Amino acid sequence: MVVFVGSSRLTALANCHITIEIAGPGRPGPVRLSRRGVVYAIKWVLEACVLRGHGLGGFVTMGTQNMMQYVSENPAAILTKSSPGETRFLTLTISNQIGQLQPGIYDPSVAKAISDYNVNLNRNKNTHNSPAALRSEQNIQKWTDQATRMGRGETVPFWETNPSTGDDEMNYECDANLGNPLEVDCTQIEWNQLTPPSDTLQVGRGAVTFLNSNSCVLAISSAVNLVLRWEQIRAAVAALMNVCVQTPYGVSQGGRAYYRPKRVSGRRKKRESTTGWNALPPSAKIQIFQQLEPWTSQASEMNSCTWKAVTSGSSITTCPSK
Repeated sequence: MVVFVGSSRLTALANCHITIEIAGPGRPGPVRLSRRGVVYAIKWVLEACVLRGHGLGGFVTMGTQNMMQYVSENPAAILTKSSPGETRFLTLTISNQIGQLQPGIYDPSVAKAISDYNVNLNRNKNTHNSPAALRSEQNIQKWTDQATRMGRGETVPFWETNPSTGDDEMNYECDANLGNPLEVDCTQIEWNQLTPPSDTLQVGRGAVTFLNSNSCVLAISSAVNLVLRWEQIRAAVAALMNVCVQTPYGVSQGGRAYYRPKRVSGRRKKRESTTGWNALPPSAKIQIFQQLEPWTSQASEMNSCTWKAVTSGSSITTCPSK
């Protein structure tokens, strides 16, 4: 048995740092994990991220069951650093960076995992109108919204209130008609094909920019001519991935992200940051779907059966697979 009381770096290699950290809002205290559990966690991240992800870093949470059960049974509870100790858990991270990344605290996928946990609970309920089922529905909405509001690289813990920074809202929809792209392939696009935040992308009316990695296609389009910052695109893609693709308790699905106007009175608030909650302007749309036909070029994808099915709202399963 290994006892962790803070942050422990397990390696000192130049380009590979394995770190275990205590995460969660619970009161400070030790967290125990078997040595076999540590080894299994390292193997999982190596297999899922470094090997299958072609060199991507990653993290895995351990011992989150008690935390998820606590927040799911107490949806109105305000989580703080003085919350019960069972809300603590461990995070193992493999990265080429030195320092405390703390994804178990700041990554939106943790909030989304709580939502997915409640989706799984609902599947096991005998009646959809029971208090427990209604509580799960409340949690699903609450934690999906929280994951959407969060932005990767920001420093807002997943359990703290993270309100919308403007009057605009994004809509994130999962759609079985868009197929089942693999998470590892979509992650390749998210981390390797999106240009740095300082650059922009010109999106012409009716034109589409496709990004592809094996089973996953990301399409960026607009109903009018506009210029998007890659920072906006990254925020929308991260939120869409959390909502539809990265589903530890369900099946990965394709989905779409687009602006949804909200009626407000008075003057509009200035956007102070870009998160998934206010990422895209009106007319812009981002879609993730499964790649079925062989990828050859942007032009071939535009004329493919798969893209025609996506734009028409029909199922891509009617198209031939590669």
